[in-house]
Formats: sequence, C-alpha cells, structure tokens
Amino acid sequence: MTPEDDTSSTPPDWDEWVDQELAGAEKKALRGHALAKWSKRLGVVAAAVVLTAGSVVTYFFVTHSAAAELRKRVASGAATAGADAARPVVNGQKAFPDATVRLANGAVYRRVDTTTASDCGHGVSRELAAVIKQGKGCLRLSAALYTDADRQSQVTVSVLSFVRAEDAAMVFGSASTDPVTYSVVSLDPSAGSGLPKVHNGAVGVLNRLMTARTVVFSNAQWSTGRATDGAVLTKEDTDLLTYVNAKVTAFEKATR
Repeated sequence: MTPEDDTSSTPPDWDEWVDQELAGAEKKALRGHALAKWSKRLGVVAAAVVLTAGSVVTYFFVTHSAAAELRKRVASGAATAGADAARPVVNGQKAFPDATVRLANGAVYRRVDTTTASDCGHGVSRELAAVIKQGKGCLRLSAALYTDADRQSQVTVSVLSFVRAEDAAMVFGSASTDPVTYSVVSLDPSAGSGLPKVHNGAVGVLNRLMTARTVVFSNAQWSTGRATDGAVLTKEDTDLLTYVNAKVTAFEKATR
C-alpha cells in the first residue's frame, strides 16, 4: 500500500503505511543482525553480504527518526505542498560546491564527476521510478562521484528533490526497507577521471538521509570491486552523505 494525496497534505491511511514501512525495516534489521553472526564462518562471501546487510541497522534507526519528523510535517496544513512547489530547488552547484572536500575529521575526497536531470526516473531503478510516479513530481536529480585521497573508492551521492515532503518520505521509506530494489544508479567514472568502471554486482554500501523535501542517497564501492574493509568504505560513504546532506539542509532552510 502507498499513500495517495489528492485533496489534503495528510494522505489517507498515512499512519498505517508508515507503520508498515517501519515494520519492514525492523524485520530487515533483525535479519542483518543474524547474518552478522555468521560472518566469521562464511568468510569473504559472507562479508560481502554483511557489508550490505550491516547497513540495514542504520536504515532502521534513520527511518524511525524521519517518520517522526514526517508526521509533524504532514500535519502542518494543506498549504505545505503549494509552498514547497514554489520554493527554489537545490542544484549541483549548491549540493556539491567543493571540488576537493576536506572534512574536520581529516578525510579528503575529490569530486571527479557531476550530472543533473529534470527527469529523476532516468537515474534510479525501475522500481524506485515507479514509486516516484505515484507522487506529485520529482523536480530534479543531481549526482556527484567522489573518490578518496588514494583513489581507491567510488562514492556516488545523489540528491532527489520533490514537490512535496510526502513524496520524499514515500521514496525514503521504500528505499530504506529494500535498498537494493529501490536504488539510485551509481555514476560511472568518465574516461578522463583515471578511475576504472566498477563491475555490475560489486558489493557496496547503500545509505540515505531525508531533509524537508529532498532525499540524499549515497552508494559506495571499492574501485577494484573487493568485498573487504567494509568499515572503511562505510565511513567514506557516511562522510560524503553527511557532507552533502548538510549542504542541502542549509539550502532548504535558507529558501523556505
């Protein structure tokens, strides 16, 4: 079931839908915990699974936080959607302003490519595109590809901005409960970047955060496609997700 909203800012059966999304996230989190207990027995193959499944616990806690914020927003009145549609939408220059990202923790990342599109369906999986179509519109998709100082990782951070907060939450909820099916496409490095193309099916870290009406996705993989050093890759993914999300949040606060 998905919420539909044709007449008001609070969709029918919204609370029921959110509860179902959270229940699904909790089930996946528990399954990820069970997989983690087997990681030492199953070796590298298990590590590849746990690298993805271990992130599900993070999805679970973020989903709860977003749902609480969402309930406050959808109760704020029918004028919300109209006001959101009239606000400026964050673009790549605002979301990814720095060619070199130097963080307070000492980490350094370099932006090697960017792209933007007004049709968000072109940069996401078929299943996520179907979810997006159920809402009132995704206004822009902007994405950037980053690598670490040693040029070992590839992290794509994608920013999807919607007309309504409800639609952002619907996309966020779907991706949180099934991050592989409802995913955003990772950018392939351009010929001049010096980075190799990561083969399809390579293990990676998938994560996301939600602002007022924007969902920020991050997909991280090792350039070699290896399935080791999951904690390091997760840190790089989180570093860049947090960095871009802060830029998007600042923009939305300044333009509301």
